[in-house]
Amino acid sequence: MVPEIQVLGHLILPKVQVQLVAPNKLPKVANGFSDIFLFQPTEFLKTGIEKIYNSKLHQVNKLLWKITKST
Repeated sequence: MVPEIQVLGHLILPKVQVQLVAPNKLPKVANGFSDIFLFQPTEFLKTGIEKIYNSKLHQVNKLLWKITKST
């Protein structure tokens, strides 16, 4: 496991859900979450999420991206 994700795991609240994604596969993004973040997403994942879920991605820091619904 990447050291950064191990540290992140200790910082998130217990109510936070984490979903692991296989390389070159797009995940199902569930409704009902207030915020959805991607950890070190590949270009394939960023492009796919924006296209399939009509969303925009905004880089929070060098490791984390936030999904925002397009209007």
